[in-house]
Amino acid sequence: QRYKGVALPNDATLVKMLKAAGAIPFCKTNVPQIMFSWECSNPVYGTTSHPLHRQFIPGGSSGGESCLINQRGSVIGIGTDIGGSCRIPAHMAGCVGIKATKNRLSVKGKARPTLYGDGQENIASCAGILGSTVDDVAAFFEGVLSPKVIEVGIQDDPYMLPMTWDTAKVSSKAPMRFGFYDDDGYIEAAPACR
Repeated sequence: QRYKGVALPNDATLVKMLKAAGAIPFCKTNVPQIMFSWECSNPVYGTTSHPLHRQFIPGGSSGGESCLINQRGSVIGIGTDIGGSCRIPAHMAGCVGIKATKNRLSVKGKARPTLYGDGQENIASCAGILGSTVDDVAAFFEGVLSPKVIEVGIQDDPYMLPMTWDTAKVSSKAPMRFGFYDDDGYIEAAPACR
């Protein structure tokens, strides 16, 4: 409980970008202890229940955020995602979640360096976005990755990709192509994932 109610001295880079785009961050929602859980419970704030079914959980680690969005307490939410921390609770609570590509959005300043370490590179967490609809998430990316706002991010985090949002590509009716692999030459995907 030593960090309860104690804010970091500076805003994270993504929060600075959100403010530059005109957003007003107003709360922090519940997460599981050390963030490595598909539920949302910790000894400081307790267990978060699913917004529609109190006997169930909303998933994790961004379960508190998915509940807030499901109940229309917020239009958009940010978190981090390695293995589904935004996408799983979004699915469970009936909203939209996406894990951004590494360095597409900054994660600099997301927490104390002693908690995650600024050098966490091998299994790096990426920014995850939750929203009520796909259009809300697209509007988030359009605002945060505008030329003016992306400059704020690049000045603060040199690892962030200097690539603005391309509305034409997103709204195109051309067939989309997705790439994937199930064996990178080092680690083969589990049979259930193939």
